[in-house]
Amino acid sequence: NSSIGKDFAGNKDKRFTWFTKDLSLTDAQSTSLKALFDQSEPNKQEMFDKAKKVKDDVLAELKTGTPNSDKIKAILIAAKSNMDSKMSERFDKFVQAHNLLTLEQRQKVADRFEKMHNGFGKKGHHRHNKFPV
Repeated sequence: NSSIGKDFAGNKDKRFTWFTKDLSLTDAQSTSLKALFDQSEPNKQEMFDKAKKVKDDVLAELKTGTPNSDKIKAILIAAKSNMDSKMSERFDKFVQAHNLLTLEQRQKVADRFEKMHNGFGKKGHHRHNKFPV
């Protein structure tokens, strides 16, 4: 089974195609949405890189044989703060994208997200990329 996360990993064009399929976008909508996707890509990669560093840092501490719980908590608290900030930025981009759409297009996107959400927890479905913008 392929997952949305694997399908989208490092491929903003696939995310753009998934987000815009069956929306009958105008040229202006398509251009504006593409610009939002392009702007969000570096932020998205930065989020993944930082998440990997957090995992590596926690694992390194655990491998010491005498892990310092305060140090692990500090790593996780810093990571959560950074993640909250980045997710807020990504959500803002999603709202900007959503605002470019007509009511009918918004409903199609909402239906697509609902369908994706209902797939969470099923084998092969990745929990990331809730907001592919």
